[in-house]
Amino acid sequence: MKILFLTEFYPTTTEGDVRGGVELRTYMVSQGLAERHQVTVVAEREPETEFDSQIRKVHVVRPGPVSRYRQSGGLMNRLRYLLAARKYVLAQTPDILFAENFGGYTIALTLPKSWRVKTILTYHDVWIGEWVKNVGLVMGLIGEVVERMVLRREWKHYVANSEITKKELISHNIAEKNISVVHNGIDIEACAQIVPEKFDHPTIVSVGRLVKYKRLENLLRALVEVRQSVPEVRLVVIGSGPEEKRLKALADQLGVARQVEWRGFVTDYQSVLAAIKGATVFSLPSAVEGFGIVTLEAMACGTPYVSSDIPPTREVSQGQGGILFPVGQVTALADGLTELLKNPAKRQQMGQSGKQRAQAYDWRALSRQLTSLVDSLA
Repeated sequence: MKILFLTEFYPTTTEGDVRGGVELRTYMVSQGLAERHQVTVVAEREPETEFDSQIRKVHVVRPGPVSRYRQSGGLMNRLRYLLAARKYVLAQTPDILFAENFGGYTIALTLPKSWRVKTILTYHDVWIGEWVKNVGLVMGLIGEVVERMVLRREWKHYVANSEITKKELISHNIAEKNISVVHNGIDIEACAQIVPEKFDHPTIVSVGRLVKYKRLENLLRALVEVRQSVPEVRLVVIGSGPEEKRLKALADQLGVARQVEWRGFVTDYQSVLAAIKGATVFSLPSAVEGFGIVTLEAMACGTPYVSSDIPPTREVSQGQGGILFPVGQVTALADGLTELLKNPAKRQQMGQSGKQRAQAYDWRALSRQLTSLVDSLA
């Protein structure tokens, strides 16, 4: 069977240099399906990549202009890629088309209805009514319009990354029978083999784009309180984004600038996992997550977390492996961090329970689940 994936970015090397949750999912799922099917991924062309290449078992096509990896913005480059990708797709004859994110949805949305290919949307979160608040006015208005159009269109099937996302889709009039839940996952074996980074101080690690809805400012404010009980504490922030300058200024204003290490965007996925695995505690204070795969990665690495109590994190963790705090409550976040930083026995116990819980999210099992779904739809 011929399967075509539409996404924005895909690893550029055979080592699978993933740089985000959606990219990780697309990589793992496409490689898993390629065990039995002919799989092609359409993605943006990055510097030093070819139009046509092979990444392990997957054929990768990168139409459009060369564009550097980005986490936000780049509207004109996105449009150029979408037009080039649409042209390429229309010349193909796949049996099934997977649209993996909003870039993929947009391409699928522009394909003529006469192009009768079974199209499956992988859905990570529903943002209707939240776009402007989450990403700003211009991109927010575009996203709002596109998502409303996407959810009005009839597709062969939806694959939701969580039960929460499935409920959101149903609330927007998507028939339950047209939705399957296949969670995000991680490579359990790879996490087990990672050598943890060594830190000289009790260290909190946080990973994510520096955007408003990630609420990293709450973690900075919590650090002020944590430092009163654990004066040697350090915070390592991995990620970049439009909020970076403001957050650094806030850290300076709060008097914790010397306790914070800003690593920016780290392209080496193994280095990110090593930092998570070597951390004393992991924290994700987001108000919004489609799945929050980085908390699951912390669990698989045996690192206890203090993360916001939002539905996706609750669903994934089932309360195991760490502490959930009410969104936006800085003191509760600080209390959770302090409790784990000062209690090695509790950290060990939570780290072990998190590892056990994470076993249910191994990519191999989830890929088999998706393969069964594809076979049934075809």
